[in-house]
Amino acid sequence: MPHDAGNALSMRILPLVICLAAVAEARGSLVTLSSNSNGPAVFDSTNTLKVPNGSLVRVGTILNPADPAGSFVEFGTAAVRNAGFGTSARPGKITGSVTASGPESTHDAFNNRTIYLWVYNTPSQADATEQGIFGTSVVFPANDIAGAGDSIVVLSGTEIVTTLRLPGFTTAQILAGDENDSMHFVLGVLIPPVVLTAEASAPSIDGSPRLLLRAKNLDPYEDVILQTSTDLSRWSPLLTFPPGQERSEFTIDVPVTASQKYFRLAK
Repeated sequence: MPHDAGNALSMRILPLVICLAAVAEARGSLVTLSSNSNGPAVFDSTNTLKVPNGSLVRVGTILNPADPAGSFVEFGTAAVRNAGFGTSARPGKITGSVTASGPESTHDAFNNRTIYLWVYNTPSQADATEQGIFGTSVVFPANDIAGAGDSIVVLSGTEIVTTLRLPGFTTAQILAGDENDSMHFVLGVLIPPVVLTAEASAPSIDGSPRLLLRAKNLDPYEDVILQTSTDLSRWSPLLTFPPGQERSEFTIDVPVTASQKYFRLAK
């Protein structure tokens, strides 16, 4: 073969080799979040407004469901966005493709583990004021180091099925929707600091003083213990208020005695 012809053939082959190499490199674990214009949408904690498009969606798994925030392992990220085409497109949907943020060799950590979505109300985790963890009925596929066959689809309308509680936040909810948004994925909001106040109440029959204690901003998912002390150094439980979904405050009238001068709340 003439030298020039060989160079020409090499030049034709080289781009092909580069192109095929790029495709091979691009292949790898992939999670596709699938929705449509009438599919579920992400709403704020009041279930009134959709969170803005571009709000962060972290895709990953949880090693210990009792500690979701501490054991969440991120696979990759997506964003809340439009679903649908043209004038039928609607915002606030969980849809799009998510590629792994780590190299293919690290993907075994996700093998056959449940896929969770950690959704925020802003594009940045640090700026978010509302968030929620949503569990799916789908697991990550077993990793193929060659990047073949290890992709999965999560259907927003049928396979996002539960929520996990984040300490310090109200729990996210999955609520019935309407013709435009088949379900509402409602984010949780930061629970304000607990407030305990006291005011004088009507005295007991014997004339001894009483206090009306009011507690607000209680976490409805945790026990609250009312403790008492004589000198602020040693505390004893007086009453325990068990968890209750609608319990965020209480009011109680208590006597003030020599052994019961000070009060506080504990978990």
